Amino acid sequence: MAAEDAAAEAEPQESHMKDGLAIKMATSSFMGRRRFYKSVGVRPSLDEAGKHVQHYEVTLDGYPLKTPGTEKPYRLPTKGLALAVALEWDQQVTYKGIEPTYMPLTGMATIALDEIIFSRQSTIDRCLRYLATDTVCYCFPEEEDDHKLLRRQQKAWEPLLAWLKDEYGVHIAKPSHMLGVCHNTPETLKKVGLMLQEMDPFTLAAFLSLVLDLKSVITALAVVFRHVTIEEACQASALEEMHQKAAWGSVDLYHELEETVLYSQAAAASSFLWLLAEEEKGSKKAKAGLMPHQELRARVKARLRKEFPESTPK
Repeated sequence: MAAEDAAAEAEPQESHMKDGLAIKMATSSFMGRRRFYKSVGVRPSLDEAGKHVQHYEVTLDGYPLKTPGTEKPYRLPTKGLALAVALEWDQQVTYKGIEPTYMPLTGMATIALDEIIFSRQSTIDRCLRYLATDTVCYCFPEEEDDHKLLRRQQKAWEPLLAWLKDEYGVHIAKPSHMLGVCHNTPETLKKVGLMLQEMDPFTLAAFLSLVLDLKSVITALAVVFRHVTIEEACQASALEEMHQKAAWGSVDLYHELEETVLYSQAAAASSFLWLLAEEEKGSKKAKAGLMPHQELRARVKARLRKEFPESTPK
């Protein structure tokens, strides 16, 4: 049994590493290249009738910017997101060369366009595996008598688990010990899978980025559905580190850098989600006044009630 737990734990960690590498390297083909363009722009792409905007393209010197994998134009769903991606390209300094580290929105858009559109279910399956080692399920201080840390963990993490259960009827299992894994039921995995299936490729790309940064599917869901702010999510993710820093002090630069990287990457994913909120004037969604997370929440609850009428809250 111990061997099975160890194998189950190793698989999500390996996937974390591979997916994290995929997001960071999504635009790596541009790394180190001198800025080869002078101007950056955004232009609308119309439907066949030429009346309605289908998406927006980012351009370099008037030519469409293409993804490094499939070499297709960056066709983005909202003008706001296209402008933000264009700004990242416009901010690249000529003499330093292109630095993908400073282009998180471009990286998430690339993952959506080059990978998720073509392998949506495999992305969902990887996310589901992360539930086995979700951070918020491990209320186990390294020191068994560290009741202060345990109380902080329970205060920050238990409400997230309760929200998922009360709002969507999703019960997340906890490990029996610190080195164990969470053995969730098939119903739980299917419910979370249905929640992810309702996400469009761009939302799913931001969600994947949040999972990797926050080390938690549950906290990432809470951010996507705007149940918590990005600051609250980062604090929940870095709770143990903050506790250790308060008790033993911080290592010069190391802890500050680690915290800055976490907040900047998670905030980029949150901003990516907000930029998906923009709708053309006159559209059905704009008239209804719905934000993407509100529409997503309604779709998810309707789907869960249809599939699991007995265990999904009304």
